Amino acid sequence: MKHYAVLLITSLLLSGCATQAVPPQQAELPPPSRLMLYQSVPQTPYATVVVVRDSGMLAGSCRTGVYINGEFAASLAAKEKAEFRVPVGNNEVSIGQDMVENSLCIWRDTSGRLPMTLRAGESRYFRIAGDMRRGFVLQAGRP
Repeated sequence: MKHYAVLLITSLLLSGCATQAVPPQQAELPPPSRLMLYQSVPQTPYATVVVVRDSGMLAGSCRTGVYINGEFAASLAAKEKAEFRVPVGNNEVSIGQDMVENSLCIWRDTSGRLPMTLRAGESRYFRIAGDMRRGFVLQAGRP
């Protein structure tokens, strides 16, 4: 019986560490100092890429770097979103180390590199999720 109790408590603790999706309408904007690229409305045709970071206790004090086409574009904390106006055509969104604040965050595992072809006026949504085994993960999201 003790084994079952330990398994139950362990699973409850680990599930409490998972992150929860935040709808883009409810996500907060980071300060402009943490938004680096693709913030202006270009004169040429463009598409919009929205990246939202989940809420939750898991690495909640750490920020995640968002990269567009290999360039550091934003630093996102939990429950924040960034919107980018990117050129049409082939682009790539990925996540990695936060280049704004290199804090003592020990949970730096990230994975996710999503290539895409964008058309003028199109919007794409992405989610930065996290779990204890995989670290931060970039996934396709919803509006």
